[in-house]
Amino acid sequence: MDFPAFIKLVESKTGRPMKQYGVRWKGHCPAHDDQSPSFSCWLADDGWICVNCFAGCTTRQIYKALEVEKKDMGPPLRPGMSRTAAARPATPSAPHSANKNGHPGRNKPDYPNARAAVDAVAALLRRQHPEIERTNCFRYCTADAKLYAAVIRFRNPKTFRPIARAADGKWQIGDPPILIWFPYHAERLGNAKTVHVPEGEKCVLALEKYGLVATTSAHGAQCADKTDWKILSGKNIYLWPDRDGPGEGYIFDVWLHLRAICPQIKVVRLPGLPEGGDICDWLKQHKPWTEDEIKAALAEEIDLAKTYPSPPPAPPPDSAEVENT
Repeated sequence: MDFPAFIKLVESKTGRPMKQYGVRWKGHCPAHDDQSPSFSCWLADDGWICVNCFAGCTTRQIYKALEVEKKDMGPPLRPGMSRTAAARPATPSAPHSANKNGHPGRNKPDYPNARAAVDAVAALLRRQHPEIERTNCFRYCTADAKLYAAVIRFRNPKTFRPIARAADGKWQIGDPPILIWFPYHAERLGNAKTVHVPEGEKCVLALEKYGLVATTSAHGAQCADKTDWKILSGKNIYLWPDRDGPGEGYIFDVWLHLRAICPQIKVVRLPGLPEGGDICDWLKQHKPWTEDEIKAALAEEIDLAKTYPSPPPAPPPDSAEVENT
């Protein structure tokens, strides 16, 4: 079964639409009376369709509700192809054409340094929004502390714009030439045994203020797949979701990238957050507290963190198991 057909199957069984969040889809579970969307599915690198119900339905219960078997969840077979062959990784597609600086598509204006690129972004935005103001410039570095990109945050209206160092050393408006980011503050993660992952650079700075090692990915809740997370390999991870659907989607996408390389992944759910709230909102609620009181409260919430996801989804069956069914 191909993935689009599977999405349509779930929607036909539940009578409700699925919604995409990054690399996975979320909707109502077909295996129980799901009043709040608790079902997720995604396509693994080897072509198998993976499913998970946060309410606790097992993979077998989901298969039964959808009237499918394990073998149906693998990549479609061509005539004469075995299930083992179908599970092999596909040949990578040809790379996109790039300009002289490594960026896809047409050439972009060059700037001699990051400051000039930031000023150019601001000037472009002011043509449409004369009242716009720059509030933050989040610097992205490699693990060895070399600046390669930045995300500039504006208000009136709120918006974000990236700049990046091109292959020739000059700066351009847009993503890095390789189109992949390192995690925010990658230069601070190397020796850490535990790393906290909220959504957004502002939340990283808030956690760092109270002595925690933290990181996130560029471009918001739906773009975790644009970041190379390998620098977190072997570390214990705490996820700090925003209190909304995209926030849950984001930590799930991050988990997909880290589940095979990190020994422990837990989720910290802060009490009393408003809809859409995050660690910054929690800190505002506790503004009268002293620094030591806030550190103690954060430590308590971290101690209460639970393994994520709970229950963890079952891995897709291996080829031998499918061929024997």
